[in-house]
This record gives sequence, structure tokens and C-alpha cells, in this order.
Amino acid sequence: MKIKELLDKCEIAYSSHDYKRLIELCDEIFKIDPDSQNAIGYKSVAYCFLNQPEKALEILIAFRISKRGLKSKDLKQLKKICLVEALYHKQTCQNTDVENHLLN
Repeated sequence: MKIKELLDKCEIAYSSHDYKRLIELCDEIFKIDPDSQNAIGYKSVAYCFLNQPEKALEILIAFRISKRGLKSKDLKQLKKICLVEALYHKQTCQNTDVENHLLN
């Protein structure tokens, strides 16, 4: 299956709140394109909605570190970057636990 088809399925899974399926689809995308920003965004949001904010944060931080060469000592700044990115894309979680976690 091509990335475009997988992303279309991701949109359907996201819209239907099938977050476990969304994660599976993102993993399929990563097999083709390990740096897919769409898949990273979808997968991190899926973990947020599954009340696993730390897992979502790990995905975003790992991507930021690998793409920008950031050091793990910049964790607090990375958390803020991830929060801003999530808010920008309007892909925040249903509760404020994630926001509180990211800012602390």
C-alpha cells in the first residue's frame, strides 16, 4: 500500500476515534518512510487520546532530537515545542493532563 492510501486510512481512523488502528497504520507508514511527519503527528495524537501522554511525548521528542540534532538536556524546551506544535495543529487531547505534563 502507498503512503497516500495509508494516510487516507489514518484520517478515517482518526475521524472515527479508532486510535489503536491509527497507531497500526502509522507503524505501516514508518516501514515505508521512517521520517513521515504526518505519521508522527497522528501517532502522538493517538497516544494522547488513549491517555498515554508520556508515550506521545516520547515520539515527538525522539523525532525532534533525530531531525534537529538536539540534546536530551533540552527536554524542557522540547516539551514546550511539542505542546506548541500540538496546539498549532489543533490535535490536543481531551483533557488538560497532557498540557500539564508537557509544561512541567
